[in-house]
Amino acid sequence: MERCTRTHGRELRALLALVAGLFATSLGCRGPATEPSDTSARAPRRLELEEAEALVRARVFADNPKMNPSVTTPLVELTTEEMWQRLGLQLYSVTEGVAQCRSFLVLDRRAHPLAGGFGGHGLQSACVTDLDGDGAAELTYSYSWGSGVHRTQLGVCVFDGETPRPRDAALAFAGDFFVWKEGDAEVVVELGTYGGAFGVWRPEAPLGRVRVERVERELVPDIELLPLAEEHAKLLWRE
Repeated sequence: MERCTRTHGRELRALLALVAGLFATSLGCRGPATEPSDTSARAPRRLELEEAEALVRARVFADNPKMNPSVTTPLVELTTEEMWQRLGLQLYSVTEGVAQCRSFLVLDRRAHPLAGGFGGHGLQSACVTDLDGDGAAELTYSYSWGSGVHRTQLGVCVFDGETPRPRDAALAFAGDFFVWKEGDAEVVVELGTYGGAFGVWRPEAPLGRVRVERVERELVPDIELLPLAEEHAKLLWRE
């Protein structure tokens, strides 16, 4: 009887691991589940929402000490299981107030700004990648913003030091685009219509694939464009 119980326990753990791997492909990461490769960076436990809100609020006021003390920064969590397992981070977006649509990474109990969102939707899609194949995972994402001219930009954030380093591609699009991965080094960029929630959109046309260039410690992202219809090509520019 004891032997059967142990066998069933192993089978249950294997089933739970499979379910967790499948969940990691959600929210903008359509590719196959990937084995966690960076668990050494993993924090002891995931923070509760209230804890993350306190950290983000402290960061917002540290960046702007003269802000009205009554300002609030309520959050929604966008973390996928793969983000937690491979990068040890939690991802949040501010839902209302003066910082609405700004996104933050919480890593080792510290909040770090990731992307803005004023005049746009903020963070729209994100996935864990290894674009240069060096074995160190990064976060690849798209976000929209713009006062007067709505635009979407591509970003890649690396984690090879004490502070995460996000960097935008120079290419911008006067509309919305989204990223999803076919594999760690193969990330597709797709034009579409934002669906009102992170990782939700209606696809319209392919834009290209994400490419990076290593310049010393920096990972510089760009989009390798596919042939585009004239109506889409005229909405692209380099900042």
